[in-house]
Amino acid sequence: MTSIEGTTPAGALPYGGWREWRVRRVLIGFVRARPLGAVSACVILAMAFAALFASVVSPYDPNLKNTALLLDGPTLSHPFGTDQLGRDVLTRVIYGARITLFIGLAVTAVSGGLGLAIGVTSGYFGGRVDRITVMLLDAMMAFPGLILAIALVTALGSSVLNVILAVLVGFTARVARLIRSNVLSVRSTAYVDAARATGATNVRLLVRHVVPNVVPLLIVLGSLNFGVAMLVEGSLSFLGLGPPPPTPSWGRMLSSEGQQFFRSAPWLGIFPGLVLAVAVFAFNLLGDALRDHLDPRLRGS
Repeated sequence: MTSIEGTTPAGALPYGGWREWRVRRVLIGFVRARPLGAVSACVILAMAFAALFASVVSPYDPNLKNTALLLDGPTLSHPFGTDQLGRDVLTRVIYGARITLFIGLAVTAVSGGLGLAIGVTSGYFGGRVDRITVMLLDAMMAFPGLILAIALVTALGSSVLNVILAVLVGFTARVARLIRSNVLSVRSTAYVDAARATGATNVRLLVRHVVPNVVPLLIVLGSLNFGVAMLVEGSLSFLGLGPPPPTPSWGRMLSSEGQQFFRSAPWLGIFPGLVLAVAVFAFNLLGDALRDHLDPRLRGS
């Protein structure tokens, strides 16, 4: 039965409704197929919410000192205890999430964009461009990521921007290398050859066929790299090369008061380290779940 113009047939959904229904179906399918990935996503969203609205969620000021509560253990009013200056550890952990998640997000987004552009260009066009790009990427990947980041931050100085730049270099090279390998396999597929035979331009082939087929890999790499970027930032802060004080940082909380007062006040090192471990573990689980869900060869595993 055809519908009158301007109306929708009975039982049918408008275009926006169909799109919303498809998104909801994908989300429900992911939750049912990968419950660990869904739980990890909820943990990540909770951390992101707490970091974004830290001034509302956190009970105290992160730099508020209270000499009456020096090294006070966990209580109902201070669930994570207080540090050597009487500052609330839970509040500082929440504010520390801002820096860690921001650096992880910036590194993941920029390295993903640059790596996609470099990898697609190198893998699709090949030739001299590919050879020069591969040599440069191999030279960048020859250095261990953490060692390279330490060297760059030492040369540039400690700041949030310099930490992002230092971590970004190694991540971009690895993303570009993996994207290039995927593009090489996609470029030689039958449907790309068929599209080229019908007269499709390089721009159309890249936009319609090559890039959409490497986006799932980029999503998985992004979720995995996010956790690694947080770990590298924590390592730099632990070594005193992260964002300078008084900005709260999980790595610095572990290295300064966490080490100094670990015997008398172990909560100063336990809680920041535990939160960092949970965050990295959640991103790794989400990355594995996305890989299994997006890869047709692993979807039934």
